[in-house]
Amino acid sequence: MSYRQSHSIKPVRAWQKCQTFCNLFAILGIALALLGSSISLVASAEIADPVRNLKELNSPHPETAYKMKGVQVVTADYKLIRHDFIETQAMTNSQIDQWLIDSVGYISSRQTFPNQVNTPIPLEKKSNRIVSQRAYRPFDYGRALVFKVGSGYIDVKGAGSTSPQQESHGNGLATTYEALREFIFEKKVQQVFTDAKLSNHTVGGYAVLDYGFNIIHNDGSQSPAGAILRQAHTRFSEEAIREKGNSFLDPRQSLRIEMKLRHYGITSSGEGYWRMWGPKLVRDVINIQGNEKGEIVDFGPYRVRSRFYLDLYHYSDVENKNAWPLMEHDDQGFVQPNLKIALSEQEWGRPLESHLDLKEEGLSLDIKALVQQWKKGKASRQTIQDFVQMKLGEGNYPAARQYRLKIPVRCERVLLSAGK
Repeated sequence: MSYRQSHSIKPVRAWQKCQTFCNLFAILGIALALLGSSISLVASAEIADPVRNLKELNSPHPETAYKMKGVQVVTADYKLIRHDFIETQAMTNSQIDQWLIDSVGYISSRQTFPNQVNTPIPLEKKSNRIVSQRAYRPFDYGRALVFKVGSGYIDVKGAGSTSPQQESHGNGLATTYEALREFIFEKKVQQVFTDAKLSNHTVGGYAVLDYGFNIIHNDGSQSPAGAILRQAHTRFSEEAIREKGNSFLDPRQSLRIEMKLRHYGITSSGEGYWRMWGPKLVRDVINIQGNEKGEIVDFGPYRVRSRFYLDLYHYSDVENKNAWPLMEHDDQGFVQPNLKIALSEQEWGRPLESHLDLKEEGLSLDIKALVQQWKKGKASRQTIQDFVQMKLGEGNYPAARQYRLKIPVRCERVLLSAGK
């Protein structure tokens, strides 16, 4: 079947929003959630040797950052923190939380200037002077800073821009929802790498912070601002990025990793799904970012699907209408999820339809609801920690199970391929 023929087929609703089916689906979803720990992937450590020398960063430029008031730790990987920072090994979890806030609870000074992208940022003052710290912004870092912390460095995504603007990824910030989602997704992808026996490693997330002020979106709505704290890592050199025009892995490496991910229902092409330049031109684009050592970073675009339908391109060709696909949807090597090991589209994904917001997926909706409850004082830090561990298959914790049972199961559309 040709690409044009397959593209002309629209999603088919496999069942109506019938209360009976919803109830049956809810029971099935709960059962799968409770079985999560028994069928989960094996967890593994992220990169073994994070950056400990400033010279390893990609053309870092010093920048002044200001200490914020009201910063809170949302969740943290205490095992990874203690592994990478020897000075924290004797600390309690609460002491590590305070150590993180004291060390990286800072925002780029430019982000504190009056602007249209965030509400006023409360700043710490000492003797009537704003508390500041030197941070570093490597080349091609739009909204992240790297801080010297104890025996190493911590990369903070969402720490502000030098010129905040009301555009995609241009405001210099991250929502707390986005940061928590990426924290979970990174660790799930590392589990997949380990299970699939790939030599690649993810850049590990240490923690998620909530900053205590809000992002103002271009439609006037607001979301809590936060950040994900990551292992300090190298990127492609400034010369390589300028030559290539991007920081993506090359097509051969990208395709190999993407095909492994798709066995587990994961794709890096979330931002490219149903990207359209015209009425008939739609494509998937591989969005795998990393470095020469195969360390993978930035998991915001990653999504979960139960089926893949589109020709696959490299992200360097995202704007090239005449580019050839790396793999067509009907090629022999085109991978579909192995449903015995794939993540649940109901729990992690969303209906595959062009008119729906990419962020309206099961995982994002659950995270948003949970963070909102936490911000209102109706959910505890432990509940968030339990939720994270449940998503990673590391235990059936009562608080997490109880929380999941309160969330209404969404009756999602099932897509039927033409050949069935």
